[in-house]
Amino acid sequence: MLVERLVIRAGGNPGLLVALAGEITRRGAIRRQVGSEEWYVAADELDTLLAAPSPAWFAVRALEDLPGEIQAMVRTCAALGPRFSADEIAQIHGGDVAAGLAWLVRDRVLEQGETRGTAPRGIEHGETGGGWYAFCDPAIQDAIVDHLLDDREPVHGRTFHYWAERPGVAAIERLTRLAFHGAGAHEPVTAATCWIALARAAQGRGELDDAEQLLDRALRCLTGAAPRLRAATLLERARLRYARGRFAAARDDARSARRAAEQTGRAEVHAGVHAGVHAGVHAGVHAEVHAEVQIDALAIEALAVTAAGDPAAASAAITAAVALDADDVGVAVRARILGAIGLDRVRAGQPDAAAPALQLAAALAEVLGDRLTSTAVAQVLRPPRRRPDR
Repeated sequence: MLVERLVIRAGGNPGLLVALAGEITRRGAIRRQVGSEEWYVAADELDTLLAAPSPAWFAVRALEDLPGEIQAMVRTCAALGPRFSADEIAQIHGGDVAAGLAWLVRDRVLEQGETRGTAPRGIEHGETGGGWYAFCDPAIQDAIVDHLLDDREPVHGRTFHYWAERPGVAAIERLTRLAFHGAGAHEPVTAATCWIALARAAQGRGELDDAEQLLDRALRCLTGAAPRLRAATLLERARLRYARGRFAAARDDARSARRAAEQTGRAEVHAGVHAGVHAGVHAGVHAEVHAEVQIDALAIEALAVTAAGDPAAASAAITAAVALDADDVGVAVRARILGAIGLDRVRAGQPDAAAPALQLAAALAEVLGDRLTSTAVAQVLRPPRRRPDR
């Protein structure tokens, strides 16, 4: 019964199970019956123990048995991400870390891997010098970061500069590290830029789940910062979600991007009016850029709601795009709006009127590698299958 209760309380986590068993011993809850050789677990201690332990409790228990000089190193390691090298730890933490790392590996706090290969938790890496280290139990690492890391900003700042300046680092390695540490180092735009580049690389490899998650991280970095980049990233995620058949999510991203562009455009025009003629011209140029973002968002929205079976919403989005002068836009945006217009005409029972827009959209999309537009118009343009002669 005791073992079953401990397993349930630990949630199947071996590390937590060991920690709970150690806590029972530490409290003196395992006692011997007076006058006999039999042992038992004190019920009052067990009931208190089995109250749900907090993450802070878990983190404290993980560190309290370590030597004092090593505890600080473990806190630094916890902030470095899913895996880290000896050189990185030495540069960020300072001092000679070799003995401490060896102790932590022997004590099964950390595990050590080879220089080449796949690191834990799916993070790619190149040469790190001396291989990589990672926490044996990621839950312990997360708990330390959340509850026992008081100097996280300085650690992220030093690590960010370490990876920004270090020579001979593979591109994916550098971008991954700068993205991970950028937000904590007060470099949210740089972090977002790195996440976006990593998302495009993942998409190029056909890893669409990873690409979407990386764009999610980029957008979290851009909350309240760089509204133009945020709008562009929302559109990028909308296109990806459309390609994955997530039409409602693509529509929502397109609408969010349009709202962001509208707000930014109004703010910059307002600033230009107050700053004078030259600033006003500058703001006017930005307003044109924002108009194009809005048109692109409306085109993606129209394609997404068409695929989702909402033709009325598609017509409304196309009407709004045309009102913003949908002819005076970049080539890729033009291809998307033409595709949306053609599909709307097909839905309205005007296939002849739709054909020129659809054919031009398909040609542009093929040359530009625009999978969203290609996918959207392919079903309409695909010739019907001929029945075999009997």
